Amino acid sequence: MVAALSSILAQQQCNLEDCAMTRLGGQFAMILMVQLPSDKTLAQIEPLFGELQSSHGLKVHCDEAEISAAQKESSAPRHMLTVYAQDRPGLLSTISQILAENKVNITDVQTRLASAGALYVMLFEVEIPDSINAADLEIALRSADMTVTLRAMEEDVL
Repeated sequence: MVAALSSILAQQQCNLEDCAMTRLGGQFAMILMVQLPSDKTLAQIEPLFGELQSSHGLKVHCDEAEISAAQKESSAPRHMLTVYAQDRPGLLSTISQILAENKVNITDVQTRLASAGALYVMLFEVEIPDSINAADLEIALRSADMTVTLRAMEEDVL
């Protein structure tokens, strides 16, 4: 699927600027941010994906997105938050509520059941405002039945 879709984009001289791809519930999903060449429109590109439904079972939905400068770049330092806990209802809600209360922006979340369903693993990419102390936030996120690690992303290395 990835090869088929990306080949169509490459043949049309489209630039793949950002993407997220995952298998979820037995299905494969992709979200792509694509820059079209100046001589192409979405109306010209979208019909090219039609055959992917019959050949690969891929449903393609296209939208134009206007991204403001504020959405592209945030000055808040990015961190990776890792949470391990026994699987139970409300884990994501608990963590995301604490983050929201501290004005922390979640930019990416991945969750998985591991250890034959006994362990829930959550990986967050977050932007922590300068007004929030990361060490204090990590303490707020900890509880007796969750293992939490918060670390700064070294973006200069990326």
